[in-house]
Order: sequence, then C-alpha cells, then structure tokens
Amino acid sequence: MATQGMLSIIEDGKVRLKVITGSDGYHIPKLKAWLIENPKASNDEIYLKSLELFSKYSLIVQTSSCDGLFDKDEIDGLPPLYVEKFDIPDFNPRWKSGLVEHYAVFTYNS
Repeated sequence: MATQGMLSIIEDGKVRLKVITGSDGYHIPKLKAWLIENPKASNDEIYLKSLELFSKYSLIVQTSSCDGLFDKDEIDGLPPLYVEKFDIPDFNPRWKSGLVEHYAVFTYNS
C-alpha cells in the first residue's frame, strides 16, 4: 500500500510551504481540513499539527525559503530536488519522478 503524502500551501500564487511525508500519507486530507479551519496557522503550528498525523521520522515541513526545514538536525542534508522543485506544488521531492500517492493543495490569498 502506498503511503507517501504531500500537502502544498499556496499563498498569493506561490508555494509557501510543503508538508512531505513518507508514511501515513492518507492523513493528508485531515491536515487540509485542519487548515481550512485554521487558515491563519503559522508554519510552527502547521508543523506541530503534522507531527500529530505523521511520523517525525519521515516528515519534512519545508518553507518557501527552502532553508526553514523542521527536524533538519535529524537528516543529513536534503537531496537537491527539495530545493530545485520546491516551486512545483505537486512535485514530490522524495522521488525523482515527483509522484506522490496522497496529495492536497491549500490555497489562500493574504
């Protein structure tokens, strides 16, 4: 069973943040529902909610600056695809093909 998941947050037409998980991706709709209820959530709040849904060992919450990686100390650098393809909302940087089984996008204008 495929369990990777990703949610991209789009703000003013640009990717602001990506939540990328290698497991429990079927919880992505729960994260999107939470964002609909909490549209002003900060990056830290999104990260904490993500930790409730996904294993911290396969979770990356990546910000638009590409240097705001949570749990960065637990990984030994990121593959270049995380930075190179960040602006493509539906591209999963965990795979060279960019495919992801469970995907959602949350869009709002500030």
